[in-house]
Amino acid sequence: MRGRRPYLTLLVAMVGPGAFGDGPGCRASAADQPAERSTISGKLVDGAKAPVAGARIALFRSDLIGSHWGGFRLLGKHADSDLAGKYQLNGLEDGSYMISVEKDGFARALHLANIESHRSQQVDITLRPPASVVIHVADRDGKPVAGARLRELVTRGANGQNKMRQLWLKTLGIPRPISDERGELRLPPLPAGEMVKATVEHPRLAPVEAQEIAVAPGASTRVTMQPGVALTLHVTTDPASSRITSAVTDIRHEPWDGASTVIDYEVEFDAKGVGHLTVAPGDYSWFLLWHPDYDITPIYSANHIKKTWLRIEPGRNQNLHLDVRRKVKAHGQVVAAETGKPMPGMSIMGEIANGTPKGWDDAPEPWSFAGWGETNPQGQYTIDLAPGKARLTFNGEKFISEQEKYEVLISPDGSTVLPDIKVRPLPKIEGMVQNPDGTPAARAVVRLRGMYTRVLQPVLSDESGRFTIQPEYMPLDPITHRWAPAQQVAAFDPYRPLASRAEVRLDHPSMVVLKLEPHEPGWLLSDAFGDLSEWERGIVPAEQAAKDQAMSLRGQAPPELDVAGWINTEGRNLKLADLRGKYVLLDFWFVGCGPCHGDFPSVKLVPELYKDKGVVVIGVHNNSSPPDVVKEHVAKIGLPFPVAVDHPDGRTIARFEKHGIPDGYPDYVLISPEGKVLLDDRTIPSPALRVSKLELIRKFLLEATPKKQ
Repeated sequence: MRGRRPYLTLLVAMVGPGAFGDGPGCRASAADQPAERSTISGKLVDGAKAPVAGARIALFRSDLIGSHWGGFRLLGKHADSDLAGKYQLNGLEDGSYMISVEKDGFARALHLANIESHRSQQVDITLRPPASVVIHVADRDGKPVAGARLRELVTRGANGQNKMRQLWLKTLGIPRPISDERGELRLPPLPAGEMVKATVEHPRLAPVEAQEIAVAPGASTRVTMQPGVALTLHVTTDPASSRITSAVTDIRHEPWDGASTVIDYEVEFDAKGVGHLTVAPGDYSWFLLWHPDYDITPIYSANHIKKTWLRIEPGRNQNLHLDVRRKVKAHGQVVAAETGKPMPGMSIMGEIANGTPKGWDDAPEPWSFAGWGETNPQGQYTIDLAPGKARLTFNGEKFISEQEKYEVLISPDGSTVLPDIKVRPLPKIEGMVQNPDGTPAARAVVRLRGMYTRVLQPVLSDESGRFTIQPEYMPLDPITHRWAPAQQVAAFDPYRPLASRAEVRLDHPSMVVLKLEPHEPGWLLSDAFGDLSEWERGIVPAEQAAKDQAMSLRGQAPPELDVAGWINTEGRNLKLADLRGKYVLLDFWFVGCGPCHGDFPSVKLVPELYKDKGVVVIGVHNNSSPPDVVKEHVAKIGLPFPVAVDHPDGRTIARFEKHGIPDGYPDYVLISPEGKVLLDDRTIPSPALRVSKLELIRKFLLEATPKKQ
């Protein structure tokens, strides 16, 4: 649902260019512009708000590669707080940083800070006395487990929330304690009063997550570890130049939010190329090992339509062999098909052939993702690929390449010049919406339908009933992975049970006329049933359904929005309880979320169409940016609805997270006029609000309108 092409959906979401910001090609590289310098400064205080002098401040910079993998690197920038508790770190480029503060008598404090657009940051940090939490680790028979180790730590407090995976813990110098013979695992000292969650691993037991607990002297919690599947990972060691000592994992369990989803985890390999990892038995949708200098194949990417999961269980997919090939650079160009003009800001995805992998009982696809290339102002790009057979796929928005795939042979010496990729604009879809009597239907909602095109944003017809839709990409058939130009376009009256649909070709569209006809309020959703995911159709495994039901807010009042600040409310603090009698759509988002911004056009349409019908939209921003930064951003992008900004400790989002929301951004909750949760996109199977918010709200409004006699 989040990607721009069906086969690329998972890749774009997890490893694609611009995964957490603008689209591909929208940011200039360091070579294209001079590096401007910024400052992080602030004040250190204790729990009573008194200044803390003489604290040592160190700065780590995030080393993300491919917008996904990486840890932190200690910079040669340090400072000490003065008598007023103030500090300052100068000469910083745009990027993500971790501020580390240490002072005798206090626990080490960590605070994330992001510098964007060369804007200096004011970061005040609270120091608190140290305390610890003991995790009592037992097996399913209740016996204590020795040798269990901390894998992941999530802290939430006055300095915000930090989710520190294994690679973060390692690069920030945070110890990873091991449970003793009594099964006691003592977490490293943390600021008293913070909330903490931890994930624990063991060489023969499945990893488990401890529930959130307050850090305090004597605090403890318990976890029970179940039998796991010990994976043996074999990487090639011949030739010697391809030997690696470690690789970073991205392994996603189904459902992906469990402790056996292992991301940003460094697996070490011995001299024979053998590494080990233990996970829970079950289905996995994604299995990847990554190294900065080598391609490691195969990558397992499940087809959710065909349900080609990687099934890991005792005796199945337990001894996996992977090939290691040194990356080499290849160079190419993207040009306009008609003029030969260079095309800047375009993205190219590279894949390499897998060969015949050993030990995989569930065979991977023949190709594995290798990397992205982005074109510069001259239309040129460089992409890392392994020697041998490779192929390229064009991924530029609103353009289509002359070929679906470009197969190439990559030379090991880095001399490969790739063929020009010729592209042309995707044509616009133009048409007219008519009322049942043939008159123009103004302000009708028009959108593409289909499993992958329905994520594109809708438009409104003008006063003459005309509309124009610009497709963002050519979708692929999920089974054949071939272009699928034949798609559906639908139109509906926002206020009357009138709708229509027709087929259109995205490669050569003709003028389409959509004549509205009477339908039941829910027809738009039932007619598109085949486009929905299994979860949206209510097909959920029993275990997952029980888990969702146990945490769901369905039919209950949601947590109140106790937040640090409100925007677009004329200084008023809103309360959900005061909005009884109205439908309320909560939109969970944050400033740096690209998919959130991509979905704002349809979110803005909700108040535009239904504000006078008793529908309210509230944006709920997490704690990643302070209220003043969010306020400036909201004004810049023109959000017309109220926005609530969470406290630095993330308390509001945490209250919703206990109920499965948000589980990724953007995320949505629809509340009834009675103040009860009607729908969410995580625990209540239904057509997704992310895609069908307008159709769902329209359905509820039409069903609540008394029929004329």
